Amino acid sequence: MIYAEPGQEMSSAGLSRVKFSLEGGYAHSEGRGGMVDVKAEIQFSLASNIRIGLGIGYLSDIDSMHMGGNVGGISGGMMGGQTGGFSGHSHDFRAVPLTLSLYYVLPVNNKLNIFMVGGGGYYLSSFRDISTQEENGFGPHAGFGFELEIADRIKIVAEGIYRFVNLKGFTGELHPGFREGMEGEEHEEGFWHYNHSQGEYHFHNSYEDQAQMMIDSPPYNISLNGFSLRAGIKFRF
Repeated sequence: MIYAEPGQEMSSAGLSRVKFSLEGGYAHSEGRGGMVDVKAEIQFSLASNIRIGLGIGYLSDIDSMHMGGNVGGISGGMMGGQTGGFSGHSHDFRAVPLTLSLYYVLPVNNKLNIFMVGGGGYYLSSFRDISTQEENGFGPHAGFGFELEIADRIKIVAEGIYRFVNLKGFTGELHPGFREGMEGEEHEEGFWHYNHSQGEYHFHNSYEDQAQMMIDSPPYNISLNGFSLRAGIKFRF
């Protein structure tokens, strides 16, 4: 007969060394603010206290960043010291992290474990402005959590991690719109674009060369640096 110390996993000669978890929660990043964060992961026990995990996740947010108005309509207000507006739209961001993580598990009793985790992920991302841009990047993560057995081969799990990910090379786009004229003057038709390095909108008249309109707006990055809090359920096979 095979025995395990209280709180420790038995080897493949006893209980299975394979576990599968589904988790969901909230992430906050420097570049996108709050996001939905879900993850599915399969874990393999390398030793009684060490596991390796292969995961796939999904990060998502839909907002009206830098719009100054309502999504789907005409937005207006002061933009870069000028009054005007353009057709409403949303800035949709999506990312699919493919992660590899190493877990160190510390048993508390025969039902409860705490763990530390570290690893890295490759992030497949897309950002929707007027068109959809796709950029990918790699970044590490680290954190800790706990798992509590609630039934035979079933545990609840909760974890908090911090990720370091910077997605590079997104470009600004022109939005057809108008600028309000002075009192008594008609508004001007043209284009707005958001300069991410300066943090303000710029307006261009419709007769300007479009290639020159974006010359002062270099490519920008989207930082996913930030924390994630997730909870879910884990099955042991």
